[in-house]
Amino acid sequence: MKKNRLHFFISLLPFILISQVLKAQNNQTSFSNDSLLTLDLNEIIYSATRVEIRAFNAAESVSLLSKKNLSLNAQRNIPEILLETPGVFIQKTNHGGGSAIVRGLTGNQILYLVDGIRLNNAITRYGPNQYLNTVDRFSLDRMEVLRGSGSVLFGSDAIGGVINMLSYEPSARDEAGFSSKIISRIGSHNMEKSLHGRVNFQKNNSWISSGITGRNFGDLIGGKKTGYQRPSGYDELGYDIKTKIQIDDRQSIQGLLQFVGQQDVPVYHKYILENFDLNKMDPQKRTLAYVAYTFTPKNGFIQKIKILPSIQKAVESRWSKKKNSLVTSVENDTIQVMGLVAEIHTSQNIAGWKWLGSHGFDGYFDKVNSQRIRYKDLGIQTFERGLYPNNAEQRSYAFFTNQQIENNKFQLSIGNRFQFLSLKIPIEGDKIIDVKPSAWVGNLYLSQSVSPSFKVIYGMNTGFRAPNIDDLGSLGIVDFRYEIPNYGLRPEKSTQFQIGYKWNKKQFSSETYLYHNQLKDLIVRNKKGNETIDGYPVYIKENAENGYIMGVETNFQYILSRYLQMTGSLTYTYGQNTSKKEPIRRIPPLFGYVNIQYQKEKFWAKLFFQLAGKQQRLAAGDISDNRIGRLGTPGWSVINISNGFNFKKMDINLTLQNVLDKDYKFHGSGINGVGRSLILGFSWSI
Repeated sequence: MKKNRLHFFISLLPFILISQVLKAQNNQTSFSNDSLLTLDLNEIIYSATRVEIRAFNAAESVSLLSKKNLSLNAQRNIPEILLETPGVFIQKTNHGGGSAIVRGLTGNQILYLVDGIRLNNAITRYGPNQYLNTVDRFSLDRMEVLRGSGSVLFGSDAIGGVINMLSYEPSARDEAGFSSKIISRIGSHNMEKSLHGRVNFQKNNSWISSGITGRNFGDLIGGKKTGYQRPSGYDELGYDIKTKIQIDDRQSIQGLLQFVGQQDVPVYHKYILENFDLNKMDPQKRTLAYVAYTFTPKNGFIQKIKILPSIQKAVESRWSKKKNSLVTSVENDTIQVMGLVAEIHTSQNIAGWKWLGSHGFDGYFDKVNSQRIRYKDLGIQTFERGLYPNNAEQRSYAFFTNQQIENNKFQLSIGNRFQFLSLKIPIEGDKIIDVKPSAWVGNLYLSQSVSPSFKVIYGMNTGFRAPNIDDLGSLGIVDFRYEIPNYGLRPEKSTQFQIGYKWNKKQFSSETYLYHNQLKDLIVRNKKGNETIDGYPVYIKENAENGYIMGVETNFQYILSRYLQMTGSLTYTYGQNTSKKEPIRRIPPLFGYVNIQYQKEKFWAKLFFQLAGKQQRLAAGDISDNRIGRLGTPGWSVINISNGFNFKKMDINLTLQNVLDKDYKFHGSGINGVGRSLILGFSWSI
């Protein structure tokens, strides 16, 4: 591992030196960010309608983490960055993971996207997972979080929300020629060593950007009574290259190659709460490549045509060995995904009304290879069926349309999606199970402008999550259970109603939403009598439950002066399983934050206060989960303080995490939150 890191740092040096030489040749000057703070509702977003619109004009509930937000966010990875987003709670099974909980749902009930391309695939796991952490935080330009169903625009899995991670782009304000940047982060207690380098080249409206990141995370230290949580640290290497070529005034091509690889990622609670000598993911890798063609007609009804083919590959190996056992088990999973998205954006003015439309097709083809190998101490290898059926395939294709009609007072949004899937799952011999779920979903939003700065919003949407290969074909140990396949599952369905407002006036903006999400045919793990395999109780997934989740989300942003702003958020979620007459699993407690930020010229400072209430309203599955138990999770609050300085081309920042060294844990997590520690960050623009 040390040898690999040394190779990375050596390879990074010529990468930066070459850019410095080219930079000098172009005699480019640096651009200094201005210190004027802006309201988030004035920002442009994409994920609400697939059309770029101002956040205030979107009827949907969408939060934005802009490029500036990301640069001032001291959190180390994507899941933790999302903690500073309204309505998002994070569950962490291990230090190398982090699963978003949005409106009470998580895992494969939340859809992750990279540049609008599905990160979720045929083996995206039920319940909390680690996939958000397979995106390098330094490879992103901004992020958008859609709370509520996004099934019409983005398909299966989006019944709780959509998190769209948009890859890095040079600023349009940067001068032509070469530029480069080095970013480093060092954590106290040997918790983090990160180094990122990036080179950009711009000419006219075309550009290319390439970045590389090496990271080493030591064991996570908890609060004053927790101490080091061993083993929890891991290594990460990532790189990306993105380019845009402007062919002419109406045509452009954009391409991306993105890779993240992680090694020796321990599943901490397996060592502490279960009887394991070894339990880790090694390696965990993800690769994405796409080329997007965009055509913008000169005038007329059609505003833009976009065609986006993509290819992805994910590799995951899970190692486990029980204490006093002679057998080490390795599960190797590889999935390849081919995708195609085609969009047409339309616009028309009719009798004082503006009509905007987004219409299109998306299709994905997933192929799974899975294998389990058991190693005995004597060197004997046994090859077995993997967690998933080998050579299983999943095909998905859909047609969607979303229409938005508006004038000065009203905005009406109507959308529909027709989704078709086909899953081919090999079983014994040459037999193949063919499952063909389908869905038709829609949405309807109406917003009324009470004044130019205040809108009332009413919304209704339906959503679905089709069973994937993980649901239908899992065979093996998952968490503290042994799962067996069920090929007769149906899609999960949701019907969500919400009412809210948006207020955006001068230095103040605020949003509040009340929502109710009716859930049907939920796919859950049910215990199969008293059967056991390898000492684990046997479970099978079934469409066995109905229920509802309701809640309230509120957030605000107040610019106190040109240099000082305050933001805050508070979220309450209530979930009830009407089939079992008990709470729905993994419902987060009341949670929120207050963020006070000062920025003037070359100095900025930030105070981040985060809190979560206790959660003792538990389902039977929560109580049996060794990460929760019958006592639930205590409430907590933590304070982080950050500040930074700019010296011409250099930025230095320092963050003190968990100032009071509190012991705390996010509800449902397998590892405690970080204790009192320092993060020193440094960036150098060349």
